[in-house]
Amino acid sequence: MPLIALLLFFMAVVYIIDRRIFLGLLYVALNLWLPVLFLASAEALTSDIRLLPWSDPAGTPDTVLVYLLLLSSASALLQFFLCRELGFSRRAVFLPLAGAAAVGVVLFAPPATTVKIAAGVLILLLLGVQIVLFALNLKKIF
Repeated sequence: MPLIALLLFFMAVVYIIDRRIFLGLLYVALNLWLPVLFLASAEALTSDIRLLPWSDPAGTPDTVLVYLLLLSSASALLQFFLCRELGFSRRAVFLPLAGAAAVGVVLFAPPATTVKIAAGVLILLLLGVQIVLFALNLKKIF
C-alpha cells in the first residue's frame, strides 16, 4: 500500500510539473492497452467457432460482451480527451468506438456465426489501424 501511495504521489508531482509528459505517458499506456482489449474482444466474439484454438462449446456469456462494450466505450472517451489535450488527430478516437459498435452489434444481433466472424475480423483490422496510428503519433510525444 505505501508503494501505491508513493506511485500516486509521484504521478501527481509529474502532472503538476509537466502535464504534457504525464498525458503523453497516459496516451502511450492507453494505446498499449487497446490491442489487448481488441484481441480479447475478437476472441470473445469468435469463441463458439470450433475451428479456432480458443473454441469454447458454451460460447461467451453476454455479461462478458457487455463488459467489453463498456470498456471499449470508456477507452474511446479517454482517447478523445487525450487526443484533444495533446493536439493529435481525432481519427484514433473512432477505433475504440468502432470496436464497441462491433461488440454491440453481436450482442444485439441474432446468434449467427457469420456476424460474429465479420465482427471479429473488423476488430482485428481495427487493431492493425490502431497500431499504425499509435506509431505515427508516438514521434509527436517524445
